[in-house]
Amino acid sequence: MIKNQFILYFTFLITGISQAEIIETHRSGKWTDSETWINGVKPGPSDSVLINIGDTVFINSSNTQCFYLKNMGILFFKSQTNFLKCKNAFFDDSEITGSYSGTFETENLYIEGGTIFGQFNLKVSNKLLIKDSLSLKSRIGSKKINDFINLGTLLNPANENIILFGNLQNTGTILLNEGTLTFMNPSVINGYLSVSKLKMNNSLVVMDTLIVSEELGGEGELINKGVIKLGMMNTNFKIDSLNLSYPNNELHLIRNGHQKIPKISKNRAEKIVLSGKTKYTLNTVNYIRTLDIKSKSSIELKKPLSLVSLYCNDTSHLSVSDDFTFDNTQNFYFGKKSTLEINNNQSFNHSIQVGNLSIPNSGKLTLNSDDTLKIGGNFTGEGIVNGNPIIEYNGSNRQKIKKKRLWNNDL
Repeated sequence: MIKNQFILYFTFLITGISQAEIIETHRSGKWTDSETWINGVKPGPSDSVLINIGDTVFINSSNTQCFYLKNMGILFFKSQTNFLKCKNAFFDDSEITGSYSGTFETENLYIEGGTIFGQFNLKVSNKLLIKDSLSLKSRIGSKKINDFINLGTLLNPANENIILFGNLQNTGTILLNEGTLTFMNPSVINGYLSVSKLKMNNSLVVMDTLIVSEELGGEGELINKGVIKLGMMNTNFKIDSLNLSYPNNELHLIRNGHQKIPKISKNRAEKIVLSGKTKYTLNTVNYIRTLDIKSKSSIELKKPLSLVSLYCNDTSHLSVSDDFTFDNTQNFYFGKKSTLEINNNQSFNHSIQVGNLSIPNSGKLTLNSDDTLKIGGNFTGEGIVNGNPIIEYNGSNRQKIKKKRLWNNDL
C-alpha cells in the first residue's frame, strides 16, 4: 500500500502537470551555466529539473533551488557552502556526492534503481523511501531524515551514521555495518531491523523485531511490543529503561559473554529468552511470565520472583538459592541435558521432571509421598530429597539419593 502510494505520488510529479517548466540537461556542467540546459534555460525555484543519464551537474551556488528534481545522472557539490533545495526528489540509478560536504535539502526523496550517496549533507524533512537500492559510500557529511521507509536495500560500506527524527518502516534489507542509527524524537520501528549501534533521545517503540549487537545508548524508554534481541556488553547498555510489560513481547539476550538482564521498567517482563552461552545476572525484576533458558546459558535466581512458566532447554543451567522459590511457577520444562541446581529449600505439591539434578549440602527438595521426581540425567550432591516421593532415575551413573524410594531404569 505504501509502495503504491509513493509510486503514484512521484509519477504525478514527474509528469509536470503543474504550470512550472520542465528544465532538462543538455550536457554536463554547472547548475548556473545556461550551456548545461536544453535551450539554454536555467532552472528556477518553481521549475521541475531532469538530469539525464550520463550528465554530471555541479552545484556551484549557495542558493540553488527547484520545485521537483529527477536525477538520473550525478549531482556534485564543489564547496561546503553549496546548497541545493527542492520540494520533492526522485533518484533513479543516480549519484549525489562532492569534493566537499555541500547540502541537499528536500521534503520527500524517492530512491529507485542503484543509487549512491557520497560526500554531502542530507536533510529530508518528510519522507525518504527506498524502492530498490541505496548505498552510502562516505562517512563525511550528515544524513538527517524524518520518516524512513525501506522497501528495498540500504547498504552502508562506509559505516555512515544516520539520524532519524521520525519513524522507521522496513520491509526490505538494512545493512548499516558499524554505522550508528539515532532516533532523536519519540519514534516507532515497524519491521525487522538489525544494527550494531542504536541511540535514542526519547521513547522508541519496537513493533516487530529489533536486534542490537554492540551498543544501545541514549535517553528515554525502549518499549517492546515485538521481539528485542540484545548482544552488547553491560557497559554498552545505557538507556533509561526497557519496557517489557506489553502482551506477547519477548526479550532475547544473545551475548556470548557475561551479561546482566538490563533495567526493566515496572519490574515485570512477559518473556525473557537466554541463549548467549554465558552466565546471566537478574537484578530488578519481580515478575516474569515466561523464562526460557537455552543453549549453554546459565542463571542463578536468588531474589523473590513471581515466575509463571520456566523452560530449561539444551545444556542450560539454572541455580536457585537464598529467597527464590518456585511457589508461583505453574509450568515447568527441563530438557534431559539441562541442569537444575538447588541451593536452598524448595517444595513442590506435584510431580516434576528434570534433566540433571544437583542438590549440594545447602539444598533440600521436598515433594509429596504420592508424587514422582523424574530425573532424566544424573544426580549429584549431598543434599536431601524429602517427603518420600517416588524417584525415577535415568542417569548413567549410580548415585546415592538421601531419603528415597528409587527406580533406576539403567540398573
